[in-house]
Amino acid sequence: MVLNQLRQARQEDFQDIHFVHQCAIRFACCGFYNDNVLKAWLANTSVDSYLKSMHTRELWVTEYQGKIQGFFQLNLQDGELDALYVHPMYHSKGLGTAMLHRAEKLTFDNELSTLKLYASLNSISFYRLNGYNKLRSCELRLNSQVSVRGELMCRNLYADDFMD
Repeated sequence: MVLNQLRQARQEDFQDIHFVHQCAIRFACCGFYNDNVLKAWLANTSVDSYLKSMHTRELWVTEYQGKIQGFFQLNLQDGELDALYVHPMYHSKGLGTAMLHRAEKLTFDNELSTLKLYASLNSISFYRLNGYNKLRSCELRLNSQVSVRGELMCRNLYADDFMD
């Protein structure tokens, strides 16, 4: 039985992606950010935003036990991982790592040697475990009054990283 499938997102996945996105913000980030930040962050998510992403970025989902439990959004033009979220009930099952590795491979296959990302406070340790280094602390603006603290991180990509 296949427990995990990683594939490109389809339009019919948008509701499930949005559900995972909202759950991850609500429950995985709540110990790191106050209610104002969480509310502003949640307000920035919408089902419609994934359609735009699908046309301008790589949008992938991971299915676990037949349901979408995570997604990532990758900007290959800038070599930037815009988003990587896993439903909090499915953390520590390798879903995030599998998605990150796929994003890295897509980046490398597009002749980019570095992948950068903005890590939220709750995800910094995950990225460090996967070889990412802090470039600087940062704040990303969610709206005119609220920003989210995190780190700009990057990892150099080498051909040896993708040898089977």
